[in-house]
Amino acid sequence: MSVLYAARRALVHRDEELPIDPRAQKSRESLIRVMIDALDDNPQPPSVSELVRRAGASRPTFYQHFGDIPTLMHAAAMERLEEVFAMLPQQASDPTEPTSPTDFPDNWTRFAAESLTALFTHLSENRAFYLAVLDGPSGRAAESELTRFLAGRMLGFATLRDALTRLTGPRAARYAEFLSAGLLSQATKDLRDDLPVTAMVETTTDFLAAATGLKAA
Repeated sequence: MSVLYAARRALVHRDEELPIDPRAQKSRESLIRVMIDALDDNPQPPSVSELVRRAGASRPTFYQHFGDIPTLMHAAAMERLEEVFAMLPQQASDPTEPTSPTDFPDNWTRFAAESLTALFTHLSENRAFYLAVLDGPSGRAAESELTRFLAGRMLGFATLRDALTRLTGPRAARYAEFLSAGLLSQATKDLRDDLPVTAMVETTTDFLAAATGLKAA
């Protein structure tokens, strides 16, 4: 991660602690949406002038929120993934339920199949967008942030969290990030090869099963 990018992230986190101006938030959302729509149509991002014109924003507003095109590109990717994960099936995490993966294979396999199918269907349908972000000038920074995002979501799923904790104890978060890096790398390769969703789901499920001891779907 570059020093410049790290500095921008620090500014973002600082700004997130301040009261949000509704007009500024609306401008930010509009710029992100315009970038998403643009990359859906063309892997080459539009210019700042075109972005602000389509978003109904000003150049100073763009630079205030993002600083440059690459930062906006991976902000758009994060926004889109947040929306998708919010719609994915959620696994029950009742602490009274059994925590050994052999106690609930049907629950896990059904959950994995539903969640991964929904996720990879989205990635496949928006293949051009995600490849434009990952192959773009901020690809490495976007990949790093997506890896951390996926690791956090992985730990949010009760069965995966329990399996990772059982295997690695306090290092579960680091192991989740390690697995996420592998999953993202494989998913990117599958998107470039334009593999069918069923093949992507099978590969990922097998990967998680081998890495965590969970029964494959």
